[in-house]
Amino acid sequence: MRVAAQAGRLAAAERDQQHGGGRMNGPLRGIHVNAWTTATDWTLRRARPALVKSLDWSPDWARAIREYDIRVFIIRKWADDDSSLVPSPAAAAERLWRRFAADFGRMQAALADTPATVYLETPWNEVHQETPDQLARLAEANVRFVELAHTAGWKALVGNFSVTWPLVDHFPAFVPALAVADGYSHHEYWMPGQLLPGEWTARAGLLYATLPADCPRPPVYVTECGIDNVAGTRPPNQYGWRSYPRPDAAYVVELDAFAASQPPSVAGLTVFNCGEVGTRWKSFELAESGPVADWLAAGPREWEDESGHEMPPAEEVPVSKTNPFGYIVGDGFVTKADELGWVVLSDELYHDPADRSDPARTAFSECFCDQGRLYYHAATGVVAVPFAS
Repeated sequence: MRVAAQAGRLAAAERDQQHGGGRMNGPLRGIHVNAWTTATDWTLRRARPALVKSLDWSPDWARAIREYDIRVFIIRKWADDDSSLVPSPAAAAERLWRRFAADFGRMQAALADTPATVYLETPWNEVHQETPDQLARLAEANVRFVELAHTAGWKALVGNFSVTWPLVDHFPAFVPALAVADGYSHHEYWMPGQLLPGEWTARAGLLYATLPADCPRPPVYVTECGIDNVAGTRPPNQYGWRSYPRPDAAYVVELDAFAASQPPSVAGLTVFNCGEVGTRWKSFELAESGPVADWLAAGPREWEDESGHEMPPAEEVPVSKTNPFGYIVGDGFVTKADELGWVVLSDELYHDPADRSDPARTAFSECFCDQGRLYYHAATGVVAVPFAS
């Protein structure tokens, strides 16, 4: 398994100061809420996140949006008990809409006068995502769901795919849903010290690069993310970040690197999870973590759309084969990646020595590519380190 190095919080902050504004502020930082509990209340009060996704429809979210200055609110109905697409994808969408229509109407009325941007996320969760045929049928269901949502006055997110899915070369089968949606969502998880950009995380740029030039590229929301048992090597009760014997600050470093690695099309991310009835997801719980809450609070309040998702035809906008997503890296990295035929998948990450009084400890920088990592040090220049095969 490849090990992806992490960027420190100081490096990200220094880079933001150097470049200022725009996408360097990164995506909105938020929380995923399974249930409103004292844990949820604690986190909202401490973090005041700009973004919230909720599966709990019972709280007074209109009050919470105003009180905690929530800028984007995503809400989804749990429908995992009825996720089939029979007798047809369109009929399945209509069935689920009828099932939840009363709740949709009540929530829409409650949120009507709030200042937040509100999205209704597709009810299909991490299903029908493994083959082009499945994606085509899911796209058909989502198209009908979006039509119903728009008719009722909602903005709608489509996708809701799990980590690593769909495969990049299958993604064009989902184009019909992207063409009508207001946003796209998927989930990204990793294991400690192993972000694996392009494989487990930071996938939106790769997925969007497969689309036809005239296909809309709506804003992306990573509506679940965090440390998880992605490799399947741990028991079920030891999946989340709290099951690893590390300080909370170590998780913050990884969250920072994760946010910094996202391509410009990503508008926001919601860290899983806050608030749980039962014990299934306790190892993911964010509440009572001051460092995590403070990281959420330090995030941007607005997302500046520099993703170019309203793209003109490709021939009018020359796209670099080495750096097609426009990551901010030095010319030496671009030159080396071009020589090797690699694709740049992250901004340049800077690492300063912890002890500047020791002259033997010197700074270096790196960036991630699809086939390895590029390092720069003043003594060596740019050096390529391919991933182990």
